[in-house]
Amino acid sequence: MGRWSICDECKEIEAGQLVFANSLRLISADFFVSPKKLATALCQRVRFDAAPDSRRLGRVNGDVGISRTPTATIIMKFNWNEYAAEACGTGFNVLVGLSAGVLNFSPALPVAHLIPSQSLRLLLTGLIFAGSGSLFAISPLGKLSGAHINPSVSLAFFARGKMHPHDFIAYLIAQFIGAIVGAWLLVLIWRQHASDVRDGVTAPGPGYPIWFVFLAEVGMTLFLILAIFAFLSSQRLMRWTPLMTWMLVATLVWLGAPISGTSLNPARSFGPSLVSWFWSYQWLYWIAPPLGSLCAVLLFRVIARDRKVLTAKLFHVPHYPCIFRKIHVPYAARKGESVIGNR
Repeated sequence: MGRWSICDECKEIEAGQLVFANSLRLISADFFVSPKKLATALCQRVRFDAAPDSRRLGRVNGDVGISRTPTATIIMKFNWNEYAAEACGTGFNVLVGLSAGVLNFSPALPVAHLIPSQSLRLLLTGLIFAGSGSLFAISPLGKLSGAHINPSVSLAFFARGKMHPHDFIAYLIAQFIGAIVGAWLLVLIWRQHASDVRDGVTAPGPGYPIWFVFLAEVGMTLFLILAIFAFLSSQRLMRWTPLMTWMLVATLVWLGAPISGTSLNPARSFGPSLVSWFWSYQWLYWIAPPLGSLCAVLLFRVIARDRKVLTAKLFHVPHYPCIFRKIHVPYAARKGESVIGNR
């Protein structure tokens, strides 16, 4: 069940339905002379001011007159703490994951000589890269934002109806900002060693046709989203979602990196590309993972029609607040809010 922020003028008349008094006024001329009032309004939950009916006024001799139709005014709440947490998580994941690639594959560092097997070093890189994401998911910031740290994951939850549009857009912006900062810090910290691995840029593997690389990214992302949905739709399995994603993404990096670089994440690919100004074939990583994400949403709806995705957090704990929609597990209400139904 989700939450609404209820004002004193609204009343519940039947389950899942709210009627608001016509006298409720959310926007007035006062806001244009008082920025403080406008800022306060923008921090309120979405509310509606609807006319009770649609009726014709002034009908005379067949004149249709003036039509009055129901209207709604919407004020969105921007959840800045969650957006900041999501940006931090994405930056942390990109920095730690790409640093693992530098450590394991820069010829100037000892690991490449101590572990001659490239396959073993790929597996080690995948474990560190994916592990940083799972570690963030169980951290306080990850419990707050849900630890999507990937536009493809947020897109899947949005397509499933779990995110408000403005939260979805804000998450995308936060993820791209985080990825850019993480890639910039990678270059700043590792300098020449980072350039040895092309600053962590994803690129098609040598000898593979582009269509095969594209399908590989679509397929791997599809498999990842299906696995996340499968775990989050089970009360018994949902607590193990971070562990599952750690093992799964590590395996995908191990097997898929020689083919496509295993992006799965448009933000992860965009950050290093911007920092190093390398754009060859980058369109592939902006299109293929989101496409795989949408295909997974459709496929899950077909093969698991009766199963509900219980939450949009990779590690859901009941004592943290939740900004997402259609949540079917307990969560904490924010101060001044009531948990009364799906939003």
